[in-house]
Amino acid sequence: RTAKESMDKSGYITFGPYISLSSGKYKFNINYMSPESNTTNIGTWDVVVDLPKGIKQLKNGPLIGTNGRDAHVINTFTMPKEYNEKEVEIRNFYNGTGSLTIKSLTITQGE
Repeated sequence: RTAKESMDKSGYITFGPYISLSSGKYKFNINYMSPESNTTNIGTWDVVVDLPKGIKQLKNGPLIGTNGRDAHVINTFTMPKEYNEKEVEIRNFYNGTGSLTIKSLTITQGE
């Protein structure tokens, strides 16, 4: 998914995979690209659990320009026992600056 300043408003450009995870440690990899400089903030990512009364954010961070090269956000999160088997999504938010392409997302168990 690609968002461009000339065509798209700020907002979440990808979210999911809405997968039920058991409690424990997980690692994720967001592969993305942006022609903006590596000093430009182009958005954010976060890991959230979907709960009946809303979402609970487990972790978040910035998406920075990549000078047109592929880049990766590789990070970990812990699924707490109280959220065992709840659905998780990793959301990528585009802030409306320049362009941002999300190429892939993987989640693996363990660190």
